[in-house]
Amino acid sequence: MLLKAVVEGVSGESLDRFCREAIYQPLGLKTLGFIPLPRPVQPVPATKNQKLKTKNRFYAATEPGLIPGRPPAGEVHDENAWAAGGVAGHAGLFGSGLEVFQLVASLWQAYGGDETGPLTAAAVRHFLTVPPGADRACGFDTPGPDPVARAAGRYFSPRSVGHLGFTGTSFWLDLETGQMVVLLTNRVHLGRDDKTRIAAFRPRFHEAASLALGFNRPY
Repeated sequence: MLLKAVVEGVSGESLDRFCREAIYQPLGLKTLGFIPLPRPVQPVPATKNQKLKTKNRFYAATEPGLIPGRPPAGEVHDENAWAAGGVAGHAGLFGSGLEVFQLVASLWQAYGGDETGPLTAAAVRHFLTVPPGADRACGFDTPGPDPVARAAGRYFSPRSVGHLGFTGTSFWLDLETGQMVVLLTNRVHLGRDDKTRIAAFRPRFHEAASLALGFNRPY
């Protein structure tokens, strides 16, 4: 959550504007970005398919409860980010699976030394490197020690980094092999309490994707 204050203090711009102008637009990403919340948020009924049209795009509904009368759709599903107006350093980013993949690919590109995009190799390597004694990179998850239980499955190496979103989103990038997989779900739509199904689904999904992509070495 402190990331927003840091970025805005250094850049002199709001976090959503800085990301849009410095990263997303130079990469040609059109769906990726924050959606600031209107004040007050209107408790209007959701459409029949529980999707809400926002800026000519559609977003899957998440967990009911934040808004009276309807589940959030195209609105951040995080209480702290909600209080911050929908733009925060830890939550609130929306986008298509394809453009999330393109963003991850740009991280891999810069990590390998290709600086034709807006990201520098030094900055990306700093954020993707796990500090000594830590089990996370700067803002990124890493695979757990148990190869059976970890969300990335058995075919992502220990040098992988990724993100596990509360609503059921995730991506993994293997810094050893270049393997990339993106998963976007709205697993909280029926309630946040059942975490067992997504915990079981994630490794199975990633292992199936890895094998389909030709990555079959278990770690």
